[in-house]
Amino acid sequence: MKEKIEMVFVSSLAESQISSVQQKIRDTGLAEMVKILPFQPLAEIYPVIDIMVPPSRVEGFGSG
Repeated sequence: MKEKIEMVFVSSLAESQISSVQQKIRDTGLAEMVKILPFQPLAEIYPVIDIMVPPSRVEGFGSG
């Protein structure tokens, strides 16, 4: 049985930037798998996710 994989990004980008990224997602044929949501409180997202990957401004591996 093939599992459905869905990737959801929660973004604080401007609507015009989100539209641009969504177009690139459609162009690559990934629109069924990749969604972008406007920013919302994380407490509302936690119950429906399996994995969370938070962004980082600094790479932590190898520095030290």
